[in-house]
Amino acid sequence: MSRMGSSALKSLVTQAYQVFRTQSKNLTPPNNQFPPQDTNSISPEIKSLTDMMHSISADTVCLHRLYTSKVAQRKLITFIEVVYNPVLTVVIIVIPSGLRLPIHDHPNMTGLIKVLHGQVRVSSYTKVGPTGEDGRQAALKTQDAVLSRLSYPQVLTPGLNNVHAVEFESGEGGKEYAAFLDVLSPPYDEKVGCHYYQCEEGQAKGQAGDAGEPCTLVEVDCPQEYQTHSLPFRQFQ
Repeated sequence: MSRMGSSALKSLVTQAYQVFRTQSKNLTPPNNQFPPQDTNSISPEIKSLTDMMHSISADTVCLHRLYTSKVAQRKLITFIEVVYNPVLTVVIIVIPSGLRLPIHDHPNMTGLIKVLHGQVRVSSYTKVGPTGEDGRQAALKTQDAVLSRLSYPQVLTPGLNNVHAVEFESGEGGKEYAAFLDVLSPPYDEKVGCHYYQCEEGQAKGQAGDAGEPCTLVEVDCPQEYQTHSLPFRQFQ
């Protein structure tokens, strides 16, 4: 990693830590209650963070040195953990051709996605009310967008676009994978895990409109085909 690249990534991590440490009480709804819709606006601090994140590139993180052709032959979704602490996690996620992150949630979390290589398709959902006892969740499909390294970072909040799937769309430069930088606060841990869903489109009550297409999210086990592995990120060690 170049000195300039290392500096940019370290600055992003430091700023993200400061923002989320300060805002953590406001970003987490009390008693795990579903947050009201008017709390979902992006704060100036988060907006500033996305501006910083937009400058991060594959070269900044030395992606192609970390994710080598030998690793790519394994055809597994790869997590390269940059930072993990009680406030946030920063990770590079690489998705080979034909694979996807299944529909999953981020309980009471705020997240940012910046594509580094190739293109990904992000399908996002916003929960509407609490989850039923049968694990069914009314939701709105709020986004189905293809993002590239030129795209502005995407943001999810505790109550907006908090459930999503991320799918390989295309590679570039002869490398058949896509990669993105993911910032998440607070991180998953042994107490707060990830839930997986299937989408039943058109099953929720209501009409489609500007807010999104009604659907029902049905909680399921982690799909068997979702196989991952991890690589170390040595630049900060």
